[in-house]
Amino acid sequence: MKTYIYLLFLAPFFLAMNDSGSAGDCETDIILDGTITDVQNHVVVNTIKSTQVLTNTAEVVYQAGDWIHLEPGFHAQQGSSFYTLLYPCVESLHQGTSSSAMIASPSNENLEIISLSCSPNPFQHSTTIKYQLETEALIRLKITDITGKIVAQPIEKTLQNKGYYSIDFAVDDLGAGLYFCTLYTNTSAVTKQLIITK
Repeated sequence: MKTYIYLLFLAPFFLAMNDSGSAGDCETDIILDGTITDVQNHVVVNTIKSTQVLTNTAEVVYQAGDWIHLEPGFHAQQGSSFYTLLYPCVESLHQGTSSSAMIASPSNENLEIISLSCSPNPFQHSTTIKYQLETEALIRLKITDITGKIVAQPIEKTLQNKGYYSIDFAVDDLGAGLYFCTLYTNTSAVTKQLIITK
């Protein structure tokens, strides 16, 4: 087992967005501690400081606009997955904003995920999730809410060949709000914001 730590502000990445939005209800700064065993997404406007310990079952995303500080005491155990994004919190639910997609990889040559899109977005009942793989990859597709709780797992540890893929995702059981659609491989991850309006 490997521990995947993606420092996206250091690695090459592509960022595509349709609207910059506004800070809305996002926290400005947070300090994180404790032992983490599950999936968590922490999204802030400015700064994250962390002394968290990530166990081998943890999948954690830090997203901040300015700085992400891994303080003494922070540790990611073997088998955990840890991603950092230097991009500020955006909540524009009342402005009809589409969303941003973030693609990252340790190098452009090893980029497995070429694209991820969700259309329509915003949407009420269902959306079509489309993505393109550059190479064969073991993938996972998870939908989380703003607290990091997994609300759906359309794809779980599936080996797929290079090519284009499309799946329909129904959200009849989910309430209105902001969600995150994340496509994972062993070397890259893509996150797309989903906005459900009901």
